[in-house]
Amino acid sequence: MASYRVFGPTGGAATSHIAEALMTAADDNVDVVNMLLGGYDWFQDPEYATKDIVADVQLFNRAIQYAIKKGVTVVGSAGNNGVDLSSPGKFSGDDTGATHRSPSSQTMIRVSAGGALKNLAFYSNYGVGKIDIMAPGGDLGPNYDPSTGLGRVNSYLALSTVPVLNANKEVTGHGYGYKGGTSMAAPKTAALAGVVIAKHGKDKLTPAQVKAIIQNSAEDLFKPGYDEQTGHGLINAVNALKLK
Repeated sequence: MASYRVFGPTGGAATSHIAEALMTAADDNVDVVNMLLGGYDWFQDPEYATKDIVADVQLFNRAIQYAIKKGVTVVGSAGNNGVDLSSPGKFSGDDTGATHRSPSSQTMIRVSAGGALKNLAFYSNYGVGKIDIMAPGGDLGPNYDPSTGLGRVNSYLALSTVPVLNANKEVTGHGYGYKGGTSMAAPKTAALAGVVIAKHGKDKLTPAQVKAIIQNSAEDLFKPGYDEQTGHGLINAVNALKLK
């Protein structure tokens, strides 16, 4: 297991830094990369030339392709804006032009978040051709109303490791806390990818084969087959390990 730091003290990260980390991880021969990051590229942003935005997107996608060609399974979260990623024009709201989620390469595994009741979490992005699989991400219960904040039940959130800080905000250990997000769902999918690779043997499966196993073993929840909310369904580790 390895961590590649791309974020600075202000929380932002340049695409070039993320791309460099991806390629470094690939050169280090890691099995799986889990990306709990990403943003939205508005192609009519007056502060940037469209060609520069396009170049930024292409850089990210080429780094993903570099990793995949070197045998790395790349997993990414779908995002937490509760929007349809398949409608880039509509996604821009009152602004003109298209807005795209980045990264969104079809060769990676793109993960939406589900709740404890096997529902799409209220915050999870979705979209035809934009989601490959769903994994548990936690939500706030069946009676939660995002518009009013009423009906919240924290026990429906997902348990996650969190740092324990002292008075000087220094990390002194780790504990658990209730969290929600596609950033809770993607790591579970990355972990499943790692288990699948471990079962079959390192470098015995291509990233495309790992992705196919996860998709083909998923629990079909909504419309038969593929749908815009769960992709191929909810991940199922037991089923995945049964596939040869």
